[in-house]
Amino acid sequence: MLKVAYISLPRYLSLPILSSIAKEVKKVGVNFYIDTNEEEPNGVAVPDNFDMTLRINKELVTTAYNSLKSRNVLKTIKSVKILKKHVNARMDFLNPDAIVATSDMGGLVTRLCNEWAVKHNRPFFIMQPSFLEVNPQSIKLRITNKLIYLAFNKVLGVPIGRRQQYANCERKTNYTLLWSGEFSNQMTRKYLENTFSVGNPLFDKFANQKVRIDVKKPVALICTQPYEKLVECGILKPYQALEMIMMLTQAVQQNPDVHFIIKVHPSEDDNDYIKIFGGRYGSNFSITKTGDLTHLLNTADVQVSMASYTSFEAVVAGVPIIILHPEFMKFFNQFEGIGLTAKSTHEFNACLNFLLQPYPRQLFSENRRKYLNKKLSYFGNSAETTANTIKKVVEWRKKGFK
Repeated sequence: MLKVAYISLPRYLSLPILSSIAKEVKKVGVNFYIDTNEEEPNGVAVPDNFDMTLRINKELVTTAYNSLKSRNVLKTIKSVKILKKHVNARMDFLNPDAIVATSDMGGLVTRLCNEWAVKHNRPFFIMQPSFLEVNPQSIKLRITNKLIYLAFNKVLGVPIGRRQQYANCERKTNYTLLWSGEFSNQMTRKYLENTFSVGNPLFDKFANQKVRIDVKKPVALICTQPYEKLVECGILKPYQALEMIMMLTQAVQQNPDVHFIIKVHPSEDDNDYIKIFGGRYGSNFSITKTGDLTHLLNTADVQVSMASYTSFEAVVAGVPIIILHPEFMKFFNQFEGIGLTAKSTHEFNACLNFLLQPYPRQLFSENRRKYLNKKLSYFGNSAETTANTIKKVVEWRKKGFK
């Protein structure tokens, strides 16, 4: 019987995709969810489609991360090695045939599990969770990251650093599961030998989705992003973050006949948006942080973001999209040929009114089909394809298990 273990970080992004894979794997095996305790608990003992949850000791995880923050080298080495011993013992107990994660670059427990997989010759799969763009980094930061990797990972045997900034390229022995070959261009060429195009299991449910052509009572879904954190990361400038907030409030105020649902990013505080919008509910907008995105997309006629994975989800769900200020993130270019762009509130209003008309929505429907043919392999059968790929790789590798 196939035994597969899963690691979801960040949980809000990864767990829905991994759960979709687990549902299919359940037909031929069992699924184990590894709670790394690197995020706040969500109160769910065993997530849907998993047979058991294995938890990593929270105290050991916290101690390791606090040591990293303190920059005490000796303390960091000691705490990570203690955590590593614990993780190895838990993985030995679980003894999975394969491990599936959505990154091999972090967090710390994921790297330790990856090390266990290499030592025991178990396949480690990385399922593409979102887009694979690489945020621009300064030369200083690149050098710093490289030195940390060489010093800790290579010399001291403590895997706390990432080897490079490209996604899913830490170990050439790992297997990468991409939505389509279109995304292989965003990876380092030498790491494509263990890459499979399997689609996105989460989107199978949208395979027969149709675009709503006639709009009666228009609803626009705004998906926010952590603009202040993007400033801290150097991706946005402070004035750009402020411009985004101003544009969102103006969009709501200047379109009173449209109902706006403001979906707050999981890493943001919804109270901030309640204050920004005057603390008013019940006019032409509502604010939610916990609302299910699939349900929200089913009610929306247009979706709005700056450069978010949620806009891709909207296209898959058959909802036209508007991308705000694409010039703020020039390295991001995933919606060419499918999304309208707006660099001002005036442009946004024009785009919104345009996309509420039947002909533009029909045109979007036609473009959507072409766009998804490029972006998603096995649309509608991705979960089955992914599960079969994992199963076949395990069968190839099984004679070498330790």
